[in-house]
Amino acid sequence: MNPAALDRVELQDQGAAKGVYAMTARLPAPLSETPRHDPRLDEVRRFMEDHFDQPLTTQQLAELVHISPKYLAELFKKAYSRSITEHLTDLRISRAKRYLSESRYRLREIARLVGYSDEFYLSRKFKQVVGVPPTAYAERPKQRIAVTSPALIGQLLPLEIVPAAAPLHAKWTPYYYHDYADQIGCHLSYPTPDGDHVADRLLHARPDAIIVSDLLSESSRRACERLAPTMTANRAADWRAGLLELAAFVDQTARAEAWLRHYDARLSRARQQIASLIGQASVTVLRVHSTGLFLYHNRPIRELLYGELGLRPQYNVEHQPNEPVTVERLAQLDADRLFVLACPESASRRFWLSLQHQRAWRSLRAVREGCVYLIHSDPWCEYSATASSRMLDELLLHLSGDCPSADPPTIHGLT
Repeated sequence: MNPAALDRVELQDQGAAKGVYAMTARLPAPLSETPRHDPRLDEVRRFMEDHFDQPLTTQQLAELVHISPKYLAELFKKAYSRSITEHLTDLRISRAKRYLSESRYRLREIARLVGYSDEFYLSRKFKQVVGVPPTAYAERPKQRIAVTSPALIGQLLPLEIVPAAAPLHAKWTPYYYHDYADQIGCHLSYPTPDGDHVADRLLHARPDAIIVSDLLSESSRRACERLAPTMTANRAADWRAGLLELAAFVDQTARAEAWLRHYDARLSRARQQIASLIGQASVTVLRVHSTGLFLYHNRPIRELLYGELGLRPQYNVEHQPNEPVTVERLAQLDADRLFVLACPESASRRFWLSLQHQRAWRSLRAVREGCVYLIHSDPWCEYSATASSRMLDELLLHLSGDCPSADPPTIHGLT
């Protein structure tokens, strides 16, 4: 058989298929039904994933779901923004990359396993899709990395890797969205990256490796594992240990260790600088949510502010991390410095703006002395290497007006 025939998905003329499908073709989905959720497409996609190593045609796939080849091709293209042929190629090349990275199969054997008749045709298709020949790909470090949570972006950037696919949102991940959206080719949805369809999005991104959050569903994780070598990041792990584990997975341990040495040196200098600026001054972090005030701490805040920097909290941070508090109680606590994290939705913003005009709030000592600092959930609610570095920069900028980094930190979302 001609090698190209194994990769060709022929689009049949609707007129030629009319007699075959006249009795079985279904009506198009109603306008209210999005093509992506059409169960017929799910069935076609599953069949392709299970049989990509065999010759497949659009007619064969259309017969599977009892619609015409032309309508199936249109439906597939509209739902996934690529043709059936392109999807089949992605499946085959993705599996070829797995074999190249994780097995000792010869190229001829890999070609047969992924549905190509010989290694020469596989090599041409592989270079066309990936940009390098299969032999060169097998020898290079993993370069195209996909992640399924914003915090994992923050673990990759210290390794000088911008992910090929990642969840982004202008409101909830403004730093990554504004600074890296143009470099991240495949934008996953946030906060939940496409549910069980995340693997389909990642297939189109053609990653060399995938790093997933342990929040991802089991079915999505297994689907990712079929696409590329996949690591599951443990959210319970310390971000430093997580960074080193991730770096080992993508063959960048030396970069991770160098970044950590540089960060620890900055941390040591910052600790001394903060001690000279505020001494033993007490600190309270507040969260403004809806129409309420809360004594707030989370893992990033506890570890950086009260752990690594040794700041003194004005209340017991062993208590619940989101404890309701009144302005009168704040007056009793009488913290020297207040850090305020105001949630960005409209109700919280209205409450925060009105609170600043209340006499009781304006009577607080920290407010009178100009020691109230507005912080944002990005980065103060993210647990990653990049977020910790940005928090350190912002903290020094708030307390001293001096930023230790070569470039001032970009603080998104503060108004």
